[in-house]
Amino acid sequence: LVADEPTSALDPKLAEHVWRLLRDIATDSGIAVLAITHDIERAAAVADTAHVVRVGRIIAHVEPTESHDLDLTDPYLHAFVTPMTPSHTTRSTS
Repeated sequence: LVADEPTSALDPKLAEHVWRLLRDIATDSGIAVLAITHDIERAAAVADTAHVVRVGRIIAHVEPTESHDLDLTDPYLHAFVTPMTPSHTTRSTS
């Protein structure tokens, strides 16, 4: 089962429900679930394994218990997990 950004437009409560549903599908039926997401923290919490992919190559492997231990010296990984805050956004002045 491939789920491409299954929770991208959902509120946190509904997103959590979807992640549990995907985990239950995998556990109960034995079907492999591939979820493409930018929410590495939530994905790692329900996944057996998680990877960060850039330009078709795995650049980081995340064990569920190690999601906070990514090598953030890599600029791509740092940008990937850094939340968008006013200091990280740009505004048009026009």
